[in-house]
Amino acid sequence: MIEESIIKQKARVHWLKVGYSNTKWFFASMKVRQSQNYISKSMDISGHILHTKIEVEAKVRQFNENLLGSAAHSLPAIDPQVMPTRPQLDRRQYFTLVAPVTNAEVWQEMQDIDDSKAPGCDGLNAVFFKKSWSIIGAQVTEAVQFFFETSTLYKAVNCIPQ
Repeated sequence: MIEESIIKQKARVHWLKVGYSNTKWFFASMKVRQSQNYISKSMDISGHILHTKIEVEAKVRQFNENLLGSAAHSLPAIDPQVMPTRPQLDRRQYFTLVAPVTNAEVWQEMQDIDDSKAPGCDGLNAVFFKKSWSIIGAQVTEAVQFFFETSTLYKAVNCIPQ
């Protein structure tokens, strides 16, 4: 079941839920999709075709540097004269924005994630979290609340798959 779930995510084929299984045709369609997601060459603004990964990386880096510019030596300060003239939050709105995240809010957000989506690099999809919420829900909620209180993600959550 776990292996099939991983394959579903790779293929992103929603009809698999309806009853298709691990067939030769399914794997062929998955390979076609993967080949369509591959960029074999690219073209720069002047029309020159870029064939290698190094050429593409250099052009992307150059484009972003031109787009973003160089590092600023100083940042402009907020003009205190402008602050009072802008709309401001009342106390109720302010406290609503800074209120702690509740268990119910975390559970509701988990319900809004599509079952076939895997939010982390461990490959566990949302249906795993929903089905095992009675066991792991408190720990997941604690991790989410920890993030909102400290602006720090647990290292295990903030990982890059190899």
